[in-house]
Amino acid sequence: MNNLKAIMLSMFAALFFFNLSLVYAIAKENLPITHMHGIAVNPDSPDSLYVATHIGLLLCNSKECELVSKDRSDYMGFNISTDGKTFYTSGHEQPTGRNRGLIRSMDMGKTWEMLSLDGDVDFHALTANPSVIYGWYWKLYKSTDGGRRWAFPEAKGLPPKEKDTPYSPIISLAVDPVDGNTLWAGTNKGLYKSSDGGQNWKRIVSVPDATVIAVYINSASKKEMYLSIFNQGILKSIDGGNNWSKAASDISKNDVIGYFAANPKDAKIIYAATYKTGIYRSMDGGKSWTVWRR
Repeated sequence: MNNLKAIMLSMFAALFFFNLSLVYAIAKENLPITHMHGIAVNPDSPDSLYVATHIGLLLCNSKECELVSKDRSDYMGFNISTDGKTFYTSGHEQPTGRNRGLIRSMDMGKTWEMLSLDGDVDFHALTANPSVIYGWYWKLYKSTDGGRRWAFPEAKGLPPKEKDTPYSPIISLAVDPVDGNTLWAGTNKGLYKSSDGGQNWKRIVSVPDATVIAVYINSASKKEMYLSIFNQGILKSIDGGNNWSKAASDISKNDVIGYFAANPKDAKIIYAATYKTGIYRSMDGGKSWTVWRR
């Protein structure tokens, strides 16, 4: 079994066990952090996180969570634009499972509007800065008008697709906060970079030829990047992705890190979330980590 299929099976297993307690959790409004699909630091209160989950968008501190709106959709590809003002997500309606296309919130997740692709796509990989949005679902999507119309870059140079999944080969995406043509992709065959808006890609040879689950650019410190590599932990770059070094030796090897988020007011404060129930926090730019919530 290849790494990508192992990751997907791990996510489905987490969903199964989560659903066993879902009815109880909703009845009690005891909202759990589990089966996460994305995190972002609250711009108004950096000690709290927005957490996209299978039961909706939560706002959490280190002790408790609250549902941001009454919408209990499965929020996939959750992303806050690099200017911190606009929320984007995709995913599925509950309980129908219908693909949500691209939806947007301008009021911190309280209400959402459909932008495009309703019923057509479920972006698991989604990234945005103020000028451009990219998503992956069978192919690369690109929008330069806020997500209403789409182009399809050729994406030459990426590793081969797996035939049976719309989420291959790109697992995660990260656009440069300023330059909308500079785009990074975590794939099942390493880290790739495009400098021409997704048309052409090259593998970053300083990163292992392994499954890169998450790629993140710290918009508070634009040369600082983080990667999560399946079964290999976290790598960090401080020069815009040219060179990488090991980080996070004190994160459990059993925790697969799927998402990162940085404090926009303090670049040294970084959060890392697993696919399951754990969120770690570093106060020193990734040198050391402690459990923030489980």
